[in-house]
Amino acid sequence: MLFRGEVPRPRDETEAAGPQDGLRPLVGGHAEPGRERGDRSPVRLDGRAAGYAVRTQAGIKPVYVSPGHRVSVETAVELVLRLTPRYRLPEPVRAADHESTVARKD
Repeated sequence: MLFRGEVPRPRDETEAAGPQDGLRPLVGGHAEPGRERGDRSPVRLDGRAAGYAVRTQAGIKPVYVSPGHRVSVETAVELVLRLTPRYRLPEPVRAADHESTVARKD
């Protein structure tokens, strides 16, 4: 289990994340999305699209998008693309990260 301030130990690519790390491994599988902004590839679980790997900026690694309560996966992808005009991560996530960094320094 990870506690506040702890960082997961590094592991090599042959070692999967597991409950001992306090992390859930990515489930399902997907192909690499295209290189352009908006390109996406479904993350499939049990034969259905459980989410998408979405390229929010050209040539930058994708983010993983999944639906929420009463939000379809397609709508979730549209929202993420609208909220990533300049950076890889959606603006609300970036703002929350910034605020938590400021709060930690105080």
